[in-house]
Amino acid sequence: MAIENKLMCYAIIIKGNQVLLCECKKGSRLYYSFLGVEYSKGLEEDCVKNYLLNNIGIEAVPVKKVYEYIGHDYTANFFLLNWTSGIAKKTGDNIHITPVLVNLNKLIDTTLLPAEIKQQIILDYAKFGKNLANNLITVYEE
Repeated sequence: MAIENKLMCYAIIIKGNQVLLCECKKGSRLYYSFLGVEYSKGLEEDCVKNYLLNNIGIEAVPVKKVYEYIGHDYTANFFLLNWTSGIAKKTGDNIHITPVLVNLNKLIDTTLLPAEIKQQIILDYAKFGKNLANNLITVYEE
């Protein structure tokens, strides 16, 4: 019997020259990830919007799906969203995860997972600005 990969959706929100990320602390280790959630097939846009509203406290409107990430054991869709209202805050029970704005020019120096998406954002931001890629890009886990 085939095992289905987990389906994830993540938000890419660019505000000015910063991107909204999740600051994670595990012991003394500090790293960043994208804000996102596991979803059911076909509901990814609603899932990412609801996650942001219910867990981070912001309203955001999906603009487009920019990246599809094929990992070894999961598939993730990355959506570019416009932040329309609210203040990003830690609203859930997980005290080790905090939403933060990170300067896009300093993104290269951060530990951001998945690293392949970080590299793609850096390239696309330099080429296209805050709208990122013109077409959907598929990125594979190395």
